[in-house]
Amino acid sequence: VVATIPEELRVVPQAVKTDWAHHPDASCLAIAVLVGRWNEKNEYDLEVLTQLLGISYDEWLRKAREILHAPDSPLTVRNGVWKVANRIELWSILGSRILDQNLDLFKSLTISVLKEPDPVFELPAEERYAANIYGKVLHFSPMLRQGIAEGMAILGSQPEACINCSQGKAEACSNVAICEILNEADWVLWGSLNGLLPTLAEAAPAKFLDAVEKAMHQTPCAFDELFSQEGNGITGGNYLTGLLWALEGLAWDEQHLVRVCAVLAELSSHDPGGKWSNRPSNSLSTILLPWLPRTLASIEKRQVAVKVIFKEWPDIAWNLLVRLLPGQQQTSFGTHKPSWRRTIPDDWENEVTNQEYWQQTLFYAELAVASAGEDIGRLIVLIDHFDHLPAPASEQLLEVLS
Repeated sequence: VVATIPEELRVVPQAVKTDWAHHPDASCLAIAVLVGRWNEKNEYDLEVLTQLLGISYDEWLRKAREILHAPDSPLTVRNGVWKVANRIELWSILGSRILDQNLDLFKSLTISVLKEPDPVFELPAEERYAANIYGKVLHFSPMLRQGIAEGMAILGSQPEACINCSQGKAEACSNVAICEILNEADWVLWGSLNGLLPTLAEAAPAKFLDAVEKAMHQTPCAFDELFSQEGNGITGGNYLTGLLWALEGLAWDEQHLVRVCAVLAELSSHDPGGKWSNRPSNSLSTILLPWLPRTLASIEKRQVAVKVIFKEWPDIAWNLLVRLLPGQQQTSFGTHKPSWRRTIPDDWENEVTNQEYWQQTLFYAELAVASAGEDIGRLIVLIDHFDHLPAPASEQLLEVLS
């Protein structure tokens, strides 16, 4: 006779969640959360990790193996590459394990790792695709560089987790690191950090913008050289994509919008043009699109940003206005969004009301007519867009033409 337990009486075992806050290796795991990822086949990565942990790598492996066996382990390892999952959640649990000394050491190591210039730039542009063949590679692995950059972003965006550190220590750590890394950076270092710039911008937004503005006014300008490095196909690349994504990410925050738009406008004035679609002017217009703005800033703040651009770079502002007129840009691929800062609320709705749309459109159209004045070239452009202009702006244009 075979008996079975009725389904309603069956007990389904529940996965037991590990109490990481009181785990015997919680302090080491907290350090691992800051590092995020590393390649144990890279001796330089191991040196950074062991300095931060304060123990040998063999000793860490003994601890890591125990953590790996937990059913909800945040650690994974594949082909020698270690990763820490759920870093935000873990940081809120384990941030109290971090002390001032840990922050100071993490800051100094992050600076030394990320200030390493990429030797790929020692090669001519047409040979950079074969950098590995020529042995022109960074000492530290891309995984470690990305992981510690993200660690800085975690520190800068969630410093409140470090309850056992001096007040303001965590945020100051990320601010100082960004300043040290980008201070007096030449075009090679900006290019070397290209893929990490969106993350570094989230670590310390104000300091990041300070560094970009300072670099813009240096002679020679690092960004001019990066523009000149642009190519197509496998023989070149766009080394400003990371900077543009960093600025797009910061533009979501209302307090940074005006500065970001001013920086993008000035970058546009340096842009000689090229075949890549990632251009400062495209980022600027996409952020301010009246039917799909990529910022949480108010309409009034967006208008201030455009006025600032008009004051400093009138030609750039004119081209921007033309792209923002009704009937122009019909599609948008959006912009880079913040990954570590909670800038965009979870319940944010990606919608624009008709009233908001026409409020923005009328402002841009009237400003375009006013700025055209009696310039024949600009008037011809507006005539081509006459059918799409809102009534007040079209009437003003007719008065000018008469």
